[in-house]
Amino acid sequence: MPWNHFSVDYSLVRSKISEVIPGFENFNERVQRAGGFFLPNPARDGRFVDNSERAKFSVTLPANKQVKEGRFILMTMRSHDQFNTTIYGFDDRYRGISGDREVILMHQEDILKNGFISEQKVNITSYFDGKERYLNGFKIVPYPITKGCVAVYFPEGNVLIALDNRTNESKCPASKFVEVSISPA
Repeated sequence: MPWNHFSVDYSLVRSKISEVIPGFENFNERVQRAGGFFLPNPARDGRFVDNSERAKFSVTLPANKQVKEGRFILMTMRSHDQFNTTIYGFDDRYRGISGDREVILMHQEDILKNGFISEQKVNITSYFDGKERYLNGFKIVPYPITKGCVAVYFPEGNVLIALDNRTNESKCPASKFVEVSISPA
């Protein structure tokens, strides 16, 4: 049976939301209005938890991480049609990619500098703590990402992230700063 076989009456869900979440009163009526409506956003409205009417900012210095010459900083990301690790399709309207998730986004200058061409299949190798991990046969997609950086979708790219490669503060896997090299497939 396909995943979308059952129909859901979302108006019932919205009714329950309007009963329990402040700012969602009359949710069903508001969602039908032309032009939509704004969800509650205390910061936008100038309301802060401590009632100071001031935002509190903190500064976190970026980690001083370097990658070896000829390598890249890889991050994993979601596509438009994805919620966490649930993938609903192969199109990413955010980035203009359709029909494929086994792609690596690279800056056009990095593609040329490294002797690659658009849509070329490449192998990706990650490095952490003296170990290498491999992901093969991904297609290069030119994208205006920062030079020296590349991106792949997750969960496809998860194999490149070492379980021990974690952020200091949250102990989450460091999926936004993974040292990789790229070679022709």
